[in-house]
This record gives sequence, structure tokens and C-alpha cells, in this order.
Amino acid sequence: MQYFEILNLKNEPFSNSPDPEFFFGSRGHAECLRKVEIAIRLRRGLNVVYGEVGTGKTTLCRQLLRVMARDQEIVAHLVLDPSFSTAREFLASLHRMLLGVEPSAEASEFALKEAIKNALFRLGVEEGKIVVLIVDEGQKAGAEFLELLRELLNYETNQAKLLQIVIFGQREFMPLLAARPNLEDRVNLTMELRPLNLDETREMISYRLRKAATTFKAPHIFSEGALRAVHKATGGYPRKVIGLCHRVLLAMLMQNRTRADRALVRAVLAGGGEAAPRTNRLALGVVVASLVLAGFLVGGAFMTPDTLPGRSYRYFSWWAKQGVEELVSTRQAVPATLPVSPRDIAPAPAPAPAPAPSSVPAPAPVPATRPEATAPPAPAAGPMVRVKLESSPAPAPVQDPPLPVESLPVAARKPSPRPAVPAAPAEVPAAAPAADEVETVLPSGCPPALGRLRINQGEILSDVISKVYGVYRMVRLDRVAAANPGLSDPDLVPAGSTVLMPSIPMYMPKAARQGYWLRLGSFSTLQQAWEFLDRAPAAGVKQRMVPWWTPGQGLRFDIVARGPFREEAAAEALRADLPPDLAAQAQVVQLAGEDAVYFTDFTNWKL
Repeated sequence: MQYFEILNLKNEPFSNSPDPEFFFGSRGHAECLRKVEIAIRLRRGLNVVYGEVGTGKTTLCRQLLRVMARDQEIVAHLVLDPSFSTAREFLASLHRMLLGVEPSAEASEFALKEAIKNALFRLGVEEGKIVVLIVDEGQKAGAEFLELLRELLNYETNQAKLLQIVIFGQREFMPLLAARPNLEDRVNLTMELRPLNLDETREMISYRLRKAATTFKAPHIFSEGALRAVHKATGGYPRKVIGLCHRVLLAMLMQNRTRADRALVRAVLAGGGEAAPRTNRLALGVVVASLVLAGFLVGGAFMTPDTLPGRSYRYFSWWAKQGVEELVSTRQAVPATLPVSPRDIAPAPAPAPAPAPSSVPAPAPVPATRPEATAPPAPAAGPMVRVKLESSPAPAPVQDPPLPVESLPVAARKPSPRPAVPAAPAEVPAAAPAADEVETVLPSGCPPALGRLRINQGEILSDVISKVYGVYRMVRLDRVAAANPGLSDPDLVPAGSTVLMPSIPMYMPKAARQGYWLRLGSFSTLQQAWEFLDRAPAAGVKQRMVPWWTPGQGLRFDIVARGPFREEAAAEALRADLPPDLAAQAQVVQLAGEDAVYFTDFTNWKL
């Protein structure tokens, strides 16, 4: 859609199609996805996800299919509409899914059930696969369909169910389920999707804009007031948020605007998509006041001095004349040798300045306090203007020999256009350097690269950098691009490609070193950590990769949950909220010691 290019977007960010590429894993949605995935892998049978209209059930359903498709041991099938007219129609559809062939027209319902049971046994027992049936729009299911689901759940071994069923439906599905106690008793997991809060709404809008942006950063299209207005008007329901944001974008395009504020959102809500042009009251007031003043002064020019406009005009003329004369006299009073700020020179005795040109009177000499010392002349009165005079160059300052780079602090290793300045006597705590200011020279023994990363799905290189190094920056894109000269298009890394990730040391804040972290996994290779992190949207908590190196342990790749925590008990409380299988392998730890080198940008972490 070329008309979105004005907003630096390559496609529609607020499409109403359930595109899993735009799936935003809020806390509720991510927790639901993770629990359903765990239930499927444990072969627990029937799981139900319900919620109001527009809470994101269909998008979550597509994302679950996407997650299942990554595992070759899982065979997943989708039923978009369960409103089959007869039981045989559903059995024939399931027969086509599992066996890949059309059943004969003469086959009875019993024959179809037997064929389905044999196919489930072959896939689940002989081939060791997990067969999943995902049902969307569950509120449309009829009594015969639900009864067949109950019978399919009877196909099991001594250890597990042969068919895993996940039903996504509106709240109206729950009474249908409660009316069938023999089916309700078989439900393993019931999850309700709720609307987003204000923070989640803000993050979802930013996430979609970032996915659709032509650059690596999301364009700042919505002001904070606009975001609050969107959340208030939609109640946090994802479908309503997407619809309203789409209408706001259209209004911006129609008015040739690049930013939406609260007034525009309200105008779109009131006008059904047509937003009136915004009037800047402050600018309008300034224009009106300027016109009134101009008319007042012009009229005073033709009036006698006894009138108020006449007196005002005469005073304004006198004030303007005095200002021009003062400006001219100030410029003439500028000395030929201008004073130089102490910050620009080193504390060394400076020679006497060159004689002033004859056009400017030289200042009177100041008597010296000692006969062997001569004080520099006092500058003429006038403003301290920093001007470079070619006719009278300032003497070169005397500087101490430069210190070795290794002995300088990190923040002082950048080249500076000014000479070195001695430190103030007062002790000032040094500020933490930015992540890109850390020296790029690796310590002895540290590998120059974190390793090669195999991209199974098509990825944007900026997303890869964000996942590995914590934050995307252009300087890191240049480093990664230089390490991968064969990568022709950084906007898209084709599936199956390998990317070499260079080692980029970064600053580790004190709060991160001394705090407590909830470590979900620790790996020896970048590929293992990447594959673990690839399942992060289903974990229910934010997960990040922390690569680090020590001389004793070498390269390690930790996956940590949000943190750090000041108290160990807070990290333990977070572990208690995790799913059982994930909590069993999680550990509350502190990061490696002072000799560790970290390759993660902590600048946007809440420390």
C-alpha cells in the first residue's frame, strides 16, 4: 500500500486479518498460549479458551498453529467453523485431515470412526507424534459435534490421549459446555482472555507499527494523549483498538498529517472516520495579537503625539533606534584579541598577546605586582564573543603528554576536539558510559564472535540484533553486516541462512551485577539459546538473552526473566508464578563476577 509510505510504513499495521506476524503477546495472551502448549505436549486431552468478542482469540489460535508447525513431532489441524449439519459430515472432514483421502460415500459413521481411531493409533503410538485438533468459533458447535468430541477423547493409551483438542470460543460456549457434564468433566484447562490494560494497549500499537515500519524503529505516530484516548474508547479490546487505529491512520492520510493527538482520535470517534482540521489556539492568538499591534502602531504614525497611539508609536521608534545604536557600538567595542575561555587552554603561562591593530585603541597596561612578571592586558569592555581572528591567532596551549588509551576511563576514550582539561579537585561520581562507548578490544582469550545463528524462519536483521544484544542500534547493524558480507538484504534474512554474530562487549551496570535474576536456562551455544528464546511468547513473562564470557567458563548464553530484583524473595515469587515444568528448571542467581565480559545492552532495562 503505497499511500502508507508518508508515515514510513511498508504495509497496513492495523489489518483486521488474524496475521500471526502481528501477534502481540501480552501477559494474558502469552500465559494462555504457554499453558495450552504445555497441555498439548503433555497430551492432557481437552482445553478451552474463551473470551468476549474482539479479545484476540482467533489471532491466538493462528499463533498456536504457528508454534505447533515448528515442531515436526506435532501434527495440527484446524476446524474454522464447527457448525456441521450432520455428524457424518464432521467425521468425513476429520477422515480427510488424518488419512489424506476422501472417504467412500458408502462408509457408515462406525466405519469412519474406526478409520479415524486406527489413524490416531498409528500416528500417536507407532510414529510417536502428537495429533492436535484446534477448533475456532466453538460457540457455533452443535450437540452432535460436542458428543463426537467426547467420543474422540476416549481414544487413548494407558499413558495419554491420542487426540489433543483445543476449543476457542466466545463466552456463549461455556453454557453449552456446562450443559454436557460428561464433556465438561474431561476439560483439562480453561483459560479466559481479557481486554488489555493501558500499558498493554500502548505496547501492542507500538509493536504493530514496528512490524510494519520501513525502518528499524517504530514511527511515533500516536501521542500519549492519543494512546489514552484509544484505550478509553475501545476498553482495551484488541479488535476495537485495531479498528480505531486504522481509522485514525486514514484520517491522518486525508489531512496530510504525520502524527495523531487526542483531538484527532476524538474527532474520528465523533465523525465516523472524518476528522476536522485541528486549530492551534495559541498560534491563532499570536497572529491576532500581532495584527492588532501592527495596526495600532501604523495608526499611531499618522496621529498627533497627544494621543495614545501616537505616543506609543513615538516610543517604539525611539526604542528601536536606541537598540540599533547599542548593537552597532557593541560590535565596534570588540577587542582585536578576544578573551579565551579557561576550558580551551591548559593551565600554563601564556605569552603576551600580539599588538592590537591601529584602528582599535590598545587597553591600558596593568602594573605588575612583581618586577619579573608581566600581567596580560585587561580586555576591553564588551560581550564575551568567541571569534577566531586570523590576524591574531591565539597561542598554542601547553599540554601534557597524552596518557595511554588503556589507562583512560571508558568514557574518555573517544576523540575530543578540545585539549585535555585537568580534573576538578572535588570528587564527582563518574556516570555510567553508554553501551556503545565500551572498548571494542576483547580481552585475551575471548572469542571474536558469539557464534553462527541458523535462521529457520524469515527474520528481519534488526529483530535478530535485538534478541541477541538486547537493543538494536545502527552501529551494531554495521558490525553484523561487516561480519556477514554475503548477506545482501539486511531487511530480510531468508529462512535457512546462517548469520555470524560478532562479540560486542557492553557496559554492565552495578545494579545488574548485584541484583537477583530468575534464570530460565543456560546454554553453551548461541543456537541453543536462540531456539529456547524462540518459544518466549508462550512463557507468560518477558525473557531475554544474556551472552557473557569468563576465562574459566568460556562463552555462556543465559535466558533470564524480567529483572533484576533487589531482593531474592521477589525472584522466588516470580518463579512460583511460572508453569510447573518451567519453574522446575528455573534458578534464582546472580550474574557472573567482575571478570566477566557481557554482550548485552542493559540501557533500557528497569534496574
